[in-house]
Amino acid sequence: MSKSFHIYSPQVASDGDRVLFTFEANGEKGNGFVSRSALDELAQGQVGHLVDVFHRHLDRIQEQARLQWAVNPMNKVIVLGSGDF
Repeated sequence: MSKSFHIYSPQVASDGDRVLFTFEANGEKGNGFVSRSALDELAQGQVGHLVDVFHRHLDRIQEQARLQWAVNPMNKVIVLGSGDF
């Protein structure tokens, strides 16, 4: 199995409770999101716009998303919560 996995196009959801993203793995696309609680956990009290927090912690977010995808490569939706960090 190839290790090609990338996350891009982060944007805050209309409800403001998560950051949505698109991922590509082995040429296949899917969607996912990181919950506000997960982003708060990553930020550790540092104030910032959700997308800024997402970008500051992109390496960790991408690794957790890749691990979740690796468990089930057929999965087209990845959901990351505070328990993932």
